Amino acid sequence: YDHKWRNCCTDVILEEEFKKFIKLHNRQGWVVPLKSLCDKVGISPNFFADNKNVTLKEARALVLKSRLEITSEPSAWLVENDHLGLKNFDLLYYLATELDPHAVHMRLALYNEQTYADQGRVRVAGKYYNNIQLGKRMFGPSKKQKFIRSITGGMERRFEILDNQVNYLPFTHEAFDKNLDKCRNWRVKCRDSSRVTLQYPYGSENTFIHANYVCGGPLFNKFILTQAPMENTIGDFWRMVWQEKASYIFMVIGRKNRDRCSEYWPRCPESKSIVAHGLRVHNVGISFSRDPVFRVSYIRIVDNFGGEVRYGTTC
Repeated sequence: YDHKWRNCCTDVILEEEFKKFIKLHNRQGWVVPLKSLCDKVGISPNFFADNKNVTLKEARALVLKSRLEITSEPSAWLVENDHLGLKNFDLLYYLATELDPHAVHMRLALYNEQTYADQGRVRVAGKYYNNIQLGKRMFGPSKKQKFIRSITGGMERRFEILDNQVNYLPFTHEAFDKNLDKCRNWRVKCRDSSRVTLQYPYGSENTFIHANYVCGGPLFNKFILTQAPMENTIGDFWRMVWQEKASYIFMVIGRKNRDRCSEYWPRCPESKSIVAHGLRVHNVGISFSRDPVFRVSYIRIVDNFGGEVRYGTTC
């Protein structure tokens, strides 16, 4: 709007209402194109169209804020299963009171400036692409291919050793093969040596769940990685949670399709509790205060056999 539309465009496009041409109160060159854009997305342009003292910067800030507040149509899965997630009031409050549109514009401008600077550096570096510099020595194009082969050959050999030790290490998955009806994807095998063996309740013959212990890397604690529960594995999932005394459950999959994950915990405190294998799962509360984008549910699990009560958190 700063460069394409000048003052000469002010009187060219006018608003037509009841077969009469009405001039806008704000007749700056950027008003008409910005107004047409707002009409397409359903944003009222009266703030800057009827006030001639509004600047382009202020109008942009209002349009950005209004665009962020517009919510898209929820999916059918949310409409049927998650009526609390259709409108996040904490997020709307944040956009209305704490969001600074001017700061967002400054960050975007700084990002564009840094992007152009990076492109300039890439063009300068491209002039010397055919040369290889090691310390104070410079290798010309004639020795480039030979030098690259000497480096890549050693690197390929090292990666071959790593691949043989990690990726192609054979393992057994007999329990997985016997319980394919409890596995969401037959391509993802469940390793026998690290899988979680269900022992609750005592004496149960069904001990399989598609879950493995994972440890290593920057994490100090051992955690369990499991597939999204299916309709026939919800009970096994809560058996595992109770047996392993898991305090936190993190759901890290999308929820656009209903088949991706079954409703394995009560969605609301008013929802009916889930009963499986002597365990009763209750939803005791939902919190949006930790982060306006995520929902945290607090779970209470009661053992009907021994009367023990435990609490957990699911995100």
